[in-house]
Amino acid sequence: MAPGPQDEGRPRRDVTAWLARYLIGPPQVSDPTEPLRPPTEEERARDEALRTELVRVTDAAGRTYLVSRDDV
Repeated sequence: MAPGPQDEGRPRRDVTAWLARYLIGPPQVSDPTEPLRPPTEEERARDEALRTELVRVTDAAGRTYLVSRDDV
């Protein structure tokens, strides 16, 4: 379909442009895996407690659960 006179000067609105603008958002320049800020001491302590007190278990259906190490 050829653009009509009403389309001149307007950006083209295709699905990719819409997805990029409204769903994905602006491009990220920095490393997406790097945290935005360093973790606080409280966050580090919580992470360490979770890693030492809990273990990840997968059942026969493939679902993953966190359970206390005492229950394993």
